[in-house]
Amino acid sequence: MNNTFLTLPVKYLGAATVGLILAASASADSAKLMWSGNGHYYQRFDSYSVSWAAGKNKCETLGGHLATITSVNEQGFIDANIFNPKGSLYDWYHVGATKVSGQWQWVTGEAWNYTNWYSYDIYSDFLKISTLGVWYFGNDYAHFQGYICEWDYKNFIRSTVIPDINNNGVSELAALYWDTTKNLTTVQIMDPATSKTLSTHTFPASSGSSSDLVVLKNIETSNATPEIGALVYNGSVSSVQIKDVNHNLTIVKNITFLDATYKPKSINVAPDLNGNGSSEIVMLGTSKTTGKSKMEMRDSKTGAVLRSVVF
Repeated sequence: MNNTFLTLPVKYLGAATVGLILAASASADSAKLMWSGNGHYYQRFDSYSVSWAAGKNKCETLGGHLATITSVNEQGFIDANIFNPKGSLYDWYHVGATKVSGQWQWVTGEAWNYTNWYSYDIYSDFLKISTLGVWYFGNDYAHFQGYICEWDYKNFIRSTVIPDINNNGVSELAALYWDTTKNLTTVQIMDPATSKTLSTHTFPASSGSSSDLVVLKNIETSNATPEIGALVYNGSVSSVQIKDVNHNLTIVKNITFLDATYKPKSINVAPDLNGNGSSEIVMLGTSKTTGKSKMEMRDSKTGAVLRSVVF
């Protein structure tokens, strides 16, 4: 990771600095950059004639959303860094706003209290931004250069409840999120009675939006505490990595599901089916070629396939 600090023009940020975290993907046309003003990451994708809806879907698939520009400072960061080098006034990119019942709204629900219009048409429903920084209206069709994605520092994906592990009579809460600074899937376990973090677990980041979390019965002999299982997908192999709720560094078990022709969608836990005292894990995946769904159930202790059904 390569960190550089730039000072933006005074008209936008004065003496504020911008941290640049260079983590560009192969399909992107700018580096993935962090703005110190909110800790969020931004990236430009060049894709001529892409629709607003397609850009929105792509950003969400990557774990983010179309960029929302809610202040002159945020606008300044994008102008100086995401659009560098500059294009022309007519190089337009999709960002995260559309009209709902005649009113402009950000896709995140943030307040609509900043605008930077170059031109405005009450009959158009999608927001574009020029590489020169000004805004323009448009419809959801061709002749746009691409889109800009934005990610929070912690992109929360899933939460669940864990049986009491610190013996205070209160069940714990677990939240799974994608840590964009480290490119890891992270599970944070907290005691809701004290708001204290009891443990934090890291797992390899999953490709696309394939991330999920389950709580399992204990499968170890050294203790009686529950386990947590996280869905891990690298683009070809789907697996569930299992760890003890109190120990991040030790992988209790890693179970491979489905085959490379399927992309995982979710995992769930099922009651003990084969009578060995352990939970079963059910993974749902979608065929990359036919679009059909497949459910595969495996034993969390042995990894053996118990059921496999194609829908």
